[in-house]
Amino acid sequence: GIINLNEPKYRCISSSDYIRRLASSIDFKIDNLLLV
Repeated sequence: GIINLNEPKYRCISSSDYIRRLASSIDFKIDNLLLV
């Protein structure tokens, strides 16, 4: 029960972290394209 209640929080954190990594990787690719 307690673990199940905490699952959504961890999922939100992992999803937000994934979005941050994805955004940072996209920015990195854009910077490379601009440099080229």
